[in-house]
Amino acid sequence: MTAVDFCVNCYERTYRRVLKSGFIDELAAAHRFEFARRTVIINNVEDRDDAEGRAEQLRQAGAVDAWLFVEDHIEQALRATATSRSDLGRAPHFTDWGLVLVSIPGPDWVLHCDAEVRLLEPHDWVTPSIELMERERRVMIANPRWYAPTPRHDTLARTTLERRGNFALGLGFSDQLFLGRRSELAAPIYKQRCLASRRYPMANVGVSFEARVDAWMRHNERLRANYLLATYAHPDEIGEGYPRRSPRERARSLVNRALIAAVRRAPVKRRCCRAL
Repeated sequence: MTAVDFCVNCYERTYRRVLKSGFIDELAAAHRFEFARRTVIINNVEDRDDAEGRAEQLRQAGAVDAWLFVEDHIEQALRATATSRSDLGRAPHFTDWGLVLVSIPGPDWVLHCDAEVRLLEPHDWVTPSIELMERERRVMIANPRWYAPTPRHDTLARTTLERRGNFALGLGFSDQLFLGRRSELAAPIYKQRCLASRRYPMANVGVSFEARVDAWMRHNERLRANYLLATYAHPDEIGEGYPRRSPRERARSLVNRALIAAVRRAPVKRRCCRAL
Protein backbone atom coordinates (compact mmCIF):
# COMPACT_ATOMS: atom_id res chain seq x y z
CA MET A 1 0.00 0.00 0.00
CA THR A 2 1.22 3.49 -0.83
CA ALA A 3 2.53 5.39 2.21
CA VAL A 4 0.46 8.49 3.03
CA ASP A 5 0.96 10.96 5.87
CA PHE A 6 -2.36 12.03 7.45
CA CYS A 7 -1.85 15.58 8.72
CA VAL A 8 -4.05 17.84 10.84
CA ASN A 9 -3.22 21.48 11.45
CA CYS A 10 -4.45 23.12 14.65
CA TYR A 11 -4.08 26.46 16.38
CA GLU A 12 -5.36 28.35 19.44
CA ARG A 13 -9.07 27.92 18.69
CA THR A 14 -8.85 24.22 17.78
CA TYR A 15 -5.82 22.58 19.41
CA ARG A 16 -7.57 21.46 22.61
CA ARG A 17 -10.19 19.56 20.60
CA VAL A 18 -7.67 18.13 18.12
CA LEU A 19 -5.34 16.93 20.89
CA LYS A 20 -8.13 15.24 22.82
CA SER A 21 -8.09 11.45 22.99
CA GLY A 22 -10.07 9.88 20.15
CA PHE A 23 -10.29 12.92 17.89
CA ILE A 24 -7.52 11.99 15.42
CA ASP A 25 -8.62 8.34 15.42
CA GLU A 26 -12.15 9.31 14.42
CA LEU A 27 -11.04 11.86 11.84
CA ALA A 28 -8.61 9.48 10.12
CA ALA A 29 -10.92 6.45 10.26
CA ALA A 30 -13.54 8.17 8.10
CA HIS A 31 -11.16 8.03 5.12
CA ARG A 32 -11.07 4.21 5.21
CA PHE A 33 -7.33 4.14 4.43
CA GLU A 34 -4.38 2.73 6.35
CA PHE A 35 -2.17 5.77 6.80
CA ALA A 36 1.55 5.23 7.24
CA ARG A 37 1.83 8.17 9.62
CA ARG A 38 -0.39 10.56 11.55
CA THR A 39 1.04 14.02 12.11
CA VAL A 40 -0.29 17.00 14.05
CA ILE A 41 0.95 20.47 13.18
CA ILE A 42 0.52 23.07 15.93
CA ASN A 43 0.51 26.76 15.09
CA ASN A 44 0.03 30.05 16.88
CA VAL A 45 -1.00 28.88 20.35
CA GLU A 46 -0.82 30.97 23.51
CA ASP A 47 0.28 28.18 25.88
CA ARG A 48 2.94 26.14 24.11
CA ASP A 49 3.63 23.96 27.14
CA ASP A 50 -0.03 22.94 27.35
CA ALA A 51 -0.20 22.08 23.65
CA GLU A 52 3.06 20.15 23.86
CA GLY A 53 1.89 18.14 26.84
CA ARG A 54 -1.36 17.16 25.15
CA ALA A 55 0.40 16.23 21.90
CA GLU A 56 3.01 14.11 23.63
CA GLN A 57 0.32 12.20 25.53
CA LEU A 58 -1.28 11.31 22.20
CA ARG A 59 2.05 10.21 20.75
CA GLN A 60 2.81 7.99 23.73
CA ALA A 61 -0.68 6.48 23.46
CA GLY A 62 -0.06 5.68 19.79
CA ALA A 63 -2.80 7.98 18.47
CA VAL A 64 -0.30 10.07 16.50
CA ASP A 65 3.17 9.32 15.21
CA ALA A 66 4.55 12.85 15.23
CA TRP A 67 3.68 16.36 16.34
CA LEU A 68 5.50 19.62 15.75
CA PHE A 69 5.25 23.36 16.11
CA VAL A 70 5.27 25.53 13.01
CA GLU A 71 7.62 28.00 14.68
CA ASP A 72 10.28 25.30 15.04
CA HIS A 73 10.24 24.34 11.35
CA ILE A 74 9.32 27.50 9.47
CA GLU A 75 12.89 28.52 8.62
CA GLN A 76 13.59 25.18 6.95
CA ALA A 77 10.25 25.39 5.14
CA LEU A 78 11.02 28.88 3.87
CA ARG A 79 14.35 27.67 2.49
CA ALA A 80 12.74 24.63 0.81
CA THR A 81 10.10 26.78 -0.88
CA ALA A 82 12.38 29.77 -1.67
CA THR A 83 10.11 32.01 0.39
CA SER A 84 10.96 34.69 2.94
CA ARG A 85 9.16 35.85 6.05
CA SER A 86 8.37 39.13 4.35
CA ASP A 87 6.60 37.17 1.59
CA LEU A 88 4.09 35.91 4.18
CA GLY A 89 2.65 39.40 4.70
CA ARG A 90 0.75 40.64 7.72
CA ALA A 91 -1.20 37.40 8.22
CA PRO A 92 1.61 34.82 8.10
CA HIS A 93 -0.29 32.05 9.87
CA PHE A 94 -2.57 31.59 6.86
CA THR A 95 0.50 30.40 4.90
CA ASP A 96 3.29 29.24 7.22
CA TRP A 97 1.50 26.08 8.42
CA GLY A 98 1.09 24.88 4.82
CA LEU A 99 4.74 25.47 3.95
CA VAL A 100 5.77 23.46 7.01
CA LEU A 101 3.26 20.68 6.29
CA VAL A 102 4.62 20.05 2.79
CA SER A 103 8.31 20.42 3.62
CA ILE A 104 8.80 18.34 6.78
CA PRO A 105 10.33 14.87 6.32
CA GLY A 106 7.82 12.09 5.78
CA PRO A 107 6.02 10.06 3.10
CA ASP A 108 5.86 11.78 -0.26
CA TRP A 109 2.08 11.51 -0.31
CA VAL A 110 0.49 13.88 2.20
CA LEU A 111 -3.18 14.30 3.04
CA HIS A 112 -4.20 17.42 4.93
CA CYS A 113 -7.56 17.42 6.70
CA ASP A 114 -8.76 20.57 8.43
CA ALA A 115 -9.80 19.89 12.01
CA GLU A 116 -13.35 21.03 11.23
CA VAL A 117 -13.80 19.01 8.03
CA ARG A 118 -16.02 15.93 8.03
CA LEU A 119 -16.80 13.36 5.36
CA LEU A 120 -20.56 12.99 5.14
CA GLU A 121 -20.09 9.22 4.88
CA PRO A 122 -16.91 7.18 5.50
CA HIS A 123 -15.23 6.39 2.19
CA ASP A 124 -11.82 5.42 0.81
CA TRP A 125 -11.29 8.19 -1.73
CA VAL A 126 -7.51 8.09 -1.23
CA THR A 127 -6.81 4.83 -3.09
CA PRO A 128 -8.61 5.76 -6.34
CA SER A 129 -7.15 9.28 -6.14
CA ILE A 130 -3.58 7.98 -5.97
CA GLU A 131 -4.26 5.60 -8.84
CA LEU A 132 -5.59 8.47 -10.96
CA MET A 133 -2.74 10.82 -10.07
CA GLU A 134 -0.14 8.20 -10.94
CA ARG A 135 -1.75 7.81 -14.38
CA GLU A 136 -2.57 11.46 -14.99
CA ARG A 137 0.47 13.57 -14.23
CA ARG A 138 -1.52 16.72 -15.02
CA VAL A 139 -3.38 16.17 -11.77
CA MET A 140 -1.53 17.77 -8.86
CA ILE A 141 -4.20 17.68 -6.14
CA ALA A 142 -7.14 15.42 -5.30
CA ASN A 143 -10.01 15.73 -2.86
CA PRO A 144 -13.60 14.55 -2.34
CA ARG A 145 -16.29 16.84 -3.70
CA TRP A 146 -17.46 19.54 -1.30
CA TYR A 147 -20.93 19.79 0.17
CA ALA A 148 -23.07 22.51 -1.40
CA PRO A 149 -26.07 23.43 0.80
CA THR A 150 -27.50 25.73 -1.90
CA PRO A 151 -27.02 26.13 -5.68
CA ARG A 152 -24.96 29.24 -4.93
CA HIS A 153 -22.37 27.10 -3.17
CA ASP A 154 -22.28 24.41 -5.88
CA THR A 155 -19.27 25.56 -7.89
CA LEU A 156 -18.23 22.10 -9.07
CA ALA A 157 -19.96 22.36 -12.45
CA ARG A 158 -18.35 25.64 -13.44
CA THR A 159 -14.87 24.62 -12.26
CA THR A 160 -14.89 21.27 -14.07
CA LEU A 161 -13.08 20.94 -17.40
CA GLU A 162 -13.44 17.20 -18.03
CA ARG A 163 -14.51 13.89 -16.47
CA ARG A 164 -12.43 10.79 -15.76
CA GLY A 165 -14.60 8.00 -14.41
CA ASN A 166 -15.61 8.99 -10.89
CA PHE A 167 -13.56 12.19 -11.00
CA ALA A 168 -14.31 15.71 -12.17
CA LEU A 169 -11.05 17.33 -13.29
CA GLY A 170 -10.80 21.08 -13.13
CA LEU A 171 -9.09 24.16 -11.77
CA GLY A 172 -8.90 25.43 -8.23
CA PHE A 173 -7.53 24.44 -4.84
CA SER A 174 -8.77 24.35 -1.25
CA ASP A 175 -6.62 23.72 1.80
CA GLN A 176 -9.58 22.28 3.75
CA LEU A 177 -8.97 18.72 2.53
CA PHE A 178 -6.43 17.72 -0.11
CA LEU A 179 -4.05 14.98 -1.20
CA GLY A 180 -0.79 15.76 -2.98
CA ARG A 181 2.92 14.99 -3.23
CA ARG A 182 5.48 16.68 -1.01
CA SER A 183 7.98 16.43 -3.85
CA GLU A 184 5.79 18.84 -5.84
CA LEU A 185 4.54 21.04 -3.02
CA ALA A 186 7.85 21.57 -1.17
CA ALA A 187 9.18 23.57 -4.08
CA PRO A 188 9.61 27.24 -5.08
CA ILE A 189 6.02 27.60 -6.31
CA TYR A 190 4.61 30.10 -3.79
CA LYS A 191 5.36 33.43 -5.44
CA GLN A 192 3.08 32.91 -8.45
CA ARG A 193 0.14 35.31 -8.59
CA CYS A 194 -3.16 35.10 -10.45
CA LEU A 195 -6.19 37.36 -10.75
CA ALA A 196 -8.39 34.29 -10.17
CA SER A 197 -6.97 33.92 -6.65
CA ARG A 198 -8.64 37.16 -5.60
CA ARG A 199 -11.79 35.10 -5.01
CA TYR A 200 -10.36 33.69 -1.76
CA PRO A 201 -11.73 35.15 1.51
CA MET A 202 -8.29 36.33 2.67
CA ALA A 203 -7.36 38.03 -0.62
CA ASN A 204 -8.05 41.51 0.70
CA VAL A 205 -5.52 40.99 3.52
CA GLY A 206 -2.79 38.86 1.98
CA VAL A 207 -1.95 35.84 -0.14
CA SER A 208 -2.81 32.64 1.74
CA PHE A 209 -1.35 29.16 1.25
CA GLU A 210 -4.36 28.02 -0.78
CA ALA A 211 -4.27 31.12 -3.01
CA ARG A 212 -0.58 30.52 -3.73
CA VAL A 213 -1.09 26.87 -4.68
CA ASP A 214 -4.12 27.82 -6.78
CA ALA A 215 -2.11 30.45 -8.69
CA TRP A 216 0.71 28.02 -9.42
CA MET A 217 -1.64 25.32 -10.63
CA ARG A 218 -3.56 27.69 -12.89
CA HIS A 219 -0.46 29.12 -14.53
CA ASN A 220 1.19 25.73 -14.98
CA GLU A 221 -1.78 23.75 -16.37
CA ARG A 222 -2.11 21.53 -13.30
CA LEU A 223 -5.48 20.09 -12.41
CA ARG A 224 -7.51 19.26 -9.33
CA ALA A 225 -9.35 15.92 -9.22
CA ASN A 226 -12.66 16.00 -7.36
CA TYR A 227 -13.74 12.50 -6.36
CA LEU A 228 -17.49 12.39 -6.89
CA LEU A 229 -18.41 9.40 -4.71
CA ALA A 230 -17.34 11.05 -1.45
CA THR A 231 -18.40 14.42 -0.05
CA TYR A 232 -16.95 16.55 2.69
CA ALA A 233 -18.44 19.43 4.62
CA HIS A 234 -16.82 22.37 6.38
CA PRO A 235 -18.72 24.75 8.68
CA ASP A 236 -19.64 28.12 7.20
CA GLU A 237 -18.63 29.91 10.42
CA ILE A 238 -14.95 30.18 9.50
CA GLY A 239 -14.49 33.93 9.65
CA GLU A 240 -13.77 34.27 13.36
CA GLY A 241 -10.12 33.33 12.87
CA TYR A 242 -9.53 36.01 10.25
CA PRO A 243 -7.60 39.14 11.24
CA ARG A 244 -9.55 42.34 11.71
CA ARG A 245 -9.82 44.22 8.40
CA SER A 246 -8.74 47.81 8.01
CA PRO A 247 -11.02 50.19 6.07
CA ARG A 248 -8.68 49.88 3.10
CA GLU A 249 -8.85 46.10 3.23
CA ARG A 250 -12.64 46.13 3.41
CA ALA A 251 -12.67 48.33 0.32
CA ARG A 252 -10.24 45.96 -1.38
CA SER A 253 -12.67 43.11 -0.71
CA LEU A 254 -15.37 44.93 -2.68
CA VAL A 255 -12.92 45.55 -5.53
CA ASN A 256 -11.92 41.87 -5.59
CA ARG A 257 -15.55 40.74 -5.75
CA ALA A 258 -16.21 43.11 -8.64
CA LEU A 259 -13.13 41.91 -10.52
CA ILE A 260 -14.02 38.24 -10.12
CA ALA A 261 -17.62 38.90 -11.19
CA ALA A 262 -16.33 40.73 -14.27
CA VAL A 263 -13.98 37.90 -15.18
CA ARG A 264 -16.77 35.36 -14.84
CA ARG A 265 -18.96 37.40 -17.22
CA ALA A 266 -16.22 38.03 -19.76
CA PRO A 267 -16.70 36.09 -23.03
CA VAL A 268 -12.94 35.75 -23.49
CA LYS A 269 -10.68 34.84 -20.57
CA ARG A 270 -7.04 34.06 -19.94
CA ARG A 271 -6.47 30.34 -19.55
CA CYS A 272 -5.60 30.80 -15.90
CA CYS A 273 -8.99 32.44 -15.29
CA ARG A 274 -11.10 29.70 -16.78
CA ALA A 275 -13.52 27.78 -14.61
CA LEU A 276 -14.05 30.31 -11.84
